[in-house]
Amino acid sequence: NKSGRGLFVFNGYIYVGVENRASGGKIYRRGIDEQTGDYAPNSQWDKIVDGGNGNPLNWWFSDFVQFSVSGTDYLYVGTLNILGFSVLRSEDGEHFDEIISGGNGAIGNSAA
Repeated sequence: NKSGRGLFVFNGYIYVGVENRASGGKIYRRGIDEQTGDYAPNSQWDKIVDGGNGNPLNWWFSDFVQFSVSGTDYLYVGTLNILGFSVLRSEDGEHFDEIISGGNGAIGNSAA
């Protein structure tokens, strides 16, 4: 792991994307107390995405954003990938589905 690439709060957790060019980026999260902003008691950092979410060329995850679709809140995150960025989406903050890949059709679009 080389560096943290993005922080975001979603559904009671703080998320951090981590750069890893050897085996693919990672996403960690930790529970927070949304009233105080402190870590939730007895919480710890849990790795929820490893190995670039199945693509080791997804070197990092950054630029998290929350967006509501038809009343459902989703967590979106972009990647850096030399063959074109990906965008992933999660409803529960644990399982991410790739909704855009390959730089959205242009390999030169390497980061989102």
